[in-house]
Amino acid sequence: MDDRPCATGCPEDELTVSYPGILISSYDNGELVEERWIPLGAEPSEEDDEALIDQLREALWWQLGDSQDS
Repeated sequence: MDDRPCATGCPEDELTVSYPGILISSYDNGELVEERWIPLGAEPSEEDDEALIDQLREALWWQLGDSQDS
């Protein structure tokens, strides 16, 4: 936890939490329709890598307008 002010301008007395990871955002006609957070931790494991690869694969299929089951 961090007691510094947020980069986005939240009140100075508000606490923030940061955790390494990747945010995958899906847009349709310029509008945000879904966000998925993939936590990776400070030292990603092979399991973390596989979870990220699966999510990126799903995002690419979604972008192509197709749905694929893993």
